[in-house]
Amino acid sequence: MKFTALLENFQKELDEIAVKHHGVLKQANLSLFVCSKYFQKLRDWVVEFPFASQQDEVYFFKHIKPQVASELIFFKRIKSLELELPETDMGKQKKNQSTYTRGQ
Repeated sequence: MKFTALLENFQKELDEIAVKHHGVLKQANLSLFVCSKYFQKLRDWVVEFPFASQQDEVYFFKHIKPQVASELIFFKRIKSLELELPETDMGKQKKNQSTYTRGQ
């Protein structure tokens, strides 16, 4: 199975969004779109090309799929948190924003 290029492109697109767009909500929305797109690509691949062995299947579901799924969950949570924030001054929002940054 060759998912390395797919995952590299996925991460590259997320990194580009983080660099080009400065609003947290905008970043979350765009990143959710990218995550959904790559999640669908994984689904399509699994349907089109059945696993050659049980080991390949286990590897896919333990190592490949969680990389995309975890980002999807992360950005859904960011969007949810951002939408729940009350409208206040930017200083207070920036202080709150630092509590949910992604650690890598």
